[in-house]
Amino acid sequence: MMEYLNRLLVKMHSKPKFKFHAKCKNVGLTNLILVDDILLFSRGDVNSVQMLMNIVQIFSKTIGLVINPRKFKVFCGGMDRDTQNLLCRITDFEEGKLPMKYLGVPITSKRLSLHHYLPLIDKITHRMKHWTTKLLSYAGRISLVKSIVLAITQYWMQCLPLPQFVIHKIDQLCRTFVWTGDTTESRKSPVAWSTVCSPKSQGGKCIINLAMWNKITLLNCLWNLCKKSDNMWVKWVHMVYLKGEDVMVAQVVKDSSWIVKRILELRDQVLHIQSLWDSMLTHEKFRMNAVYDLLTNRDQNVDWRGLCCRNAARPRAVFTTWLICHGRLATKHRLKKFTVIRDSNCSLCHDEEETIAHLVFACRYTYDVWQRILAWINVNHLPLPWNEELRWVMEHTAKKGWKACLLKMAFIETLYGIWHRRNIVIFGPTSHTDIVYSIIDCIIYRGWQHHKIKKHIAHMLS
Repeated sequence: MMEYLNRLLVKMHSKPKFKFHAKCKNVGLTNLILVDDILLFSRGDVNSVQMLMNIVQIFSKTIGLVINPRKFKVFCGGMDRDTQNLLCRITDFEEGKLPMKYLGVPITSKRLSLHHYLPLIDKITHRMKHWTTKLLSYAGRISLVKSIVLAITQYWMQCLPLPQFVIHKIDQLCRTFVWTGDTTESRKSPVAWSTVCSPKSQGGKCIINLAMWNKITLLNCLWNLCKKSDNMWVKWVHMVYLKGEDVMVAQVVKDSSWIVKRILELRDQVLHIQSLWDSMLTHEKFRMNAVYDLLTNRDQNVDWRGLCCRNAARPRAVFTTWLICHGRLATKHRLKKFTVIRDSNCSLCHDEEETIAHLVFACRYTYDVWQRILAWINVNHLPLPWNEELRWVMEHTAKKGWKACLLKMAFIETLYGIWHRRNIVIFGPTSHTDIVYSIIDCIIYRGWQHHKIKKHIAHMLS
């Protein structure tokens, strides 16, 4: 049906009384069909608008669909009030005001103000304040941020660039939510947000850097302009603003759209990815993930990067190990340094100061736990100090066999079990369950769902 309407509008182009919109004449644009909506363009004179309405009436009579005037709007610009009122009477439509919302995103002819982005921030805040988020652990909150919150933001970025203030506000909401479970109460982050957003190989949690992704979406638009894709927007920009010039050297026209200006301002960024850029132009495909990795992977990889990746242990246990590897676990030694507490003796043995190195391996209580866990998984090894033990585990879990998978899972589950028992001793309630049995139960449950080690755990239990 829409093809029939398009043919009627194309025939109308040849009539001398019809005048195109000032920005649409070069590309012969009179209509855009978006999902189940349609936009019609013409010059704001009586003859052109009347001809458009005649075409709409012919189309309506042919297919039997009647126009509902309450669902249509007239958007006028650069004309006096009397002419606007006359066009509204001709069309029988109400006058619309910019910006308007389409598919949840504001559309306007001018640069958006900060208050136009408030629906995006409110939507993210609403997701975080949902009652189920109060039940999430640190790992669960990170998963929510990665899967839902950033997906909403990326949807907006595909439509228009976000200002720095909005990106900073979203980062602040995500950071506060991850570390506190709320959006209002803030506290000092154990790990810097830039580290959390870094790749897993560099000790991060691979949360997308919004400022960088904002640039990459604009680079995608620049790449489309370079390729001159068969796209109406690309054709329109080349006709109206570039006027035949090469997009990489063309001068920015003062009356250009604010989005076009933002796109052309990023041409210098191409120098940092020149080889990849040339490859994408050759293969006619823009690879956003490859560009993101090239622009962000500039730091050194951490030695323990393989420990927290592809581990069958519980996500909360993996997250606790991640904090331990960063040296940011809230032990008594660390709390005393920030003058939160005065007594820093170990909560399990009460012999020495409770540092990470002491708590996880040097404590006589945890040393016994490690010996029993290693004996249960048939590993002949005596626990070492933390740094040496970490290197030993990384060496023995570098392979992909079932023994390496089991050792890596048991290592992380034991670390979490020790930390969990330490918190029970401090905060309660008192538990009389043997910590080793609890750790073994978790190893069996998680390992039973892993195809590599399921049969071996069954053999250990027989």
